[in-house]
Amino acid sequence: IDVGGLSSDGLILYVKSTANGLETLDVDHLSVPYLRRFIDPRDPSQRNYYLELANTGSEHRPPQSGMVLRYAENQGSTVTRLLESGRQLDPGENGGWNHLFVVHQSITKSDGENANQQKAWDSVAEQSDGYFVSLKLGDSSKPWTDASPRGSIVTYSNRSWSAKFADVNESNLVPSEDKSEWALSSRSTVLQPIAEAHVPTSYSAAADPDINSYAPSSMYARGLKCPHETYDDGVVIDYDDGTDTFGIVSSNVVISQFIDPLKTHSRMAIERFLTMLGYKEATVHAFLLPQYWKNRNFPISQFPVLDGQGYALSVGQWPVEFNVPSVVQSVNTVWEQVGNHNISKGIGKYRTSSLSEQMRFESMRSTAWGGHVIAQGQNQFGEHLPVEVDYSRKTKRVF
Repeated sequence: IDVGGLSSDGLILYVKSTANGLETLDVDHLSVPYLRRFIDPRDPSQRNYYLELANTGSEHRPPQSGMVLRYAENQGSTVTRLLESGRQLDPGENGGWNHLFVVHQSITKSDGENANQQKAWDSVAEQSDGYFVSLKLGDSSKPWTDASPRGSIVTYSNRSWSAKFADVNESNLVPSEDKSEWALSSRSTVLQPIAEAHVPTSYSAAADPDINSYAPSSMYARGLKCPHETYDDGVVIDYDDGTDTFGIVSSNVVISQFIDPLKTHSRMAIERFLTMLGYKEATVHAFLLPQYWKNRNFPISQFPVLDGQGYALSVGQWPVEFNVPSVVQSVNTVWEQVGNHNISKGIGKYRTSSLSEQMRFESMRSTAWGGHVIAQGQNQFGEHLPVEVDYSRKTKRVF
């Protein structure tokens, strides 16, 4: 391979003009080139899943990134009762673990159904009578069991770990292995013993499906969601067999699990939303499939009957609403003696910080439960926020 390596678009691989093992071979003796491990080239709007929502109020705020999805309250007699009373998409007693859904992006229904319009996902949707909304899980971090998409958080050995890349081979390396896709996550993550978390038992569809496989000392990492920039990661396809179908087509039909694996942030959120209503996992897998553009909308009139024990009483237009997370603004903040012992004592040993540089900064900019934090300021060392984190850990500095 030449110094040029792989082109920025991933389509050209530069090789040396001599001593490359190719120029001396007859073209007829060269095998068909393989495009191994190429990234799904489709736009995120063509491979992600969305809730289609109809607006029932003339005065409303369009759903936008960071808002929290909840079952609608105070509906009165205007809406048929379709949901169990007293249940809510909250992490507390009325909900539980993995009950938090955060809006990733939204677009008006008219714009989303226009195949010729450039999708402006990063802008706030205008007020409309309907929307397409993509969701992310905001409280789904659990003990490690297997591979997960990039940006996922799991717990292992009483620490939180973040998936730094997607393991295309779905290997079963434990997070502490050097070659695993996992790296230590923020030290300020809130860990909670699984026995102390609210996990519904009366509604099996809303419980943690892996709860019985955990050790008694296992922990949940609470209130975390995948980073915005990892949500739309394209799937790495690694099935090319040298044929003109790249190894992903069987009987003229694309093999769905190759281009739409079960573990993507978009699919996991929509699947969790449906299973909590009362659909079994196998049922969701049967109708949550890639479709051609003309067939991509799946109207609620075609939904199967509920076959699980969830929060929905029947199939219908389940009422939801969007809430804005609490916002705390602190202007011109100075962080003083972060991580120090009792600084009221003048003795030097009490005026030293026990936190590393990374832990100091993480303690100043951490967020949970679907909110956002934008931190600007400095501490007593003159260190300034915001800073960029060097997640690759390729240098001695952590930032």
